[in-house]
Amino acid sequence: GTGNIFGAKQSGFVDALGHDLYIKIINEAITSMKEEIGIGEEKPKEQEPEIESAVEMHEDFYLPEDYVSLSAERVEIYKRLINCEGLPQLDSLSKELKDRFGVLPKPAQNLFDYIALKKLAQKIKIEKLSISEKSLKGKFVSTLIPKNEEFRPWLGKIVQAGGEQLQLKQEGNDLMFEMYFKENSNFVEVTKNFLQRVV
Repeated sequence: GTGNIFGAKQSGFVDALGHDLYIKIINEAITSMKEEIGIGEEKPKEQEPEIESAVEMHEDFYLPEDYVSLSAERVEIYKRLINCEGLPQLDSLSKELKDRFGVLPKPAQNLFDYIALKKLAQKIKIEKLSISEKSLKGKFVSTLIPKNEEFRPWLGKIVQAGGEQLQLKQEGNDLMFEMYFKENSNFVEVTKNFLQRVV
C-alpha cells in the first residue's frame, strides 16, 4: 500500500477529498518517486505568470464622499490601495486614513477587506473567490497548481487551514473548494485567516 497520507487513515482521506483527487495525489507521488530514482527527466522551472484573481463580495466597497470629501484625495487613496503590495501596507494606509478622517465607514472597510482578499488570493493562485454570509467558494488556477513532490504538501496545507468546514472538489483539471461559515461568525475575517494560513 501507499501508507497514510497527512497522518490520516486512507479510507477517511478518500472520503474527504473524493476519489479523483485522491488518485491525483497517488499519481503525483509516483511521479515524484520516479524522479528521485532517476527515471524521467527533470524540466526546468518556468517563471509563473501573474494572475488577476476575481473576488466577489456581496457588499458595497468604496470611499464615501462624506468620509473623504475631495475627489482628488479619493483618487489618490484608490491609487495607493491598488499599489499596496501586501497586508502590512494596507494596514498602514488604513491607520493613516483613521488618523486623517476618523473611523472607516462600512463601505471603506469593505474596500480594504476586498483589496486584502484579492492580494491573498493572488498569492495562493486562486482564480476566483466568492464570499457570502454562509460560505466561501474558490477555484484555483488549474495551470498553476503545484505538481510532483510539491503537490501533496501544498494540498495538505489547504486541508489543514480549512479544517472540518472545508470541502474540495475536482472537475477535470479544475480544483475547487467550499467552506461553510459558522453561525454569527465574521465571514470576512474567517476568510482572511483561512487564506493567510494557506499562504
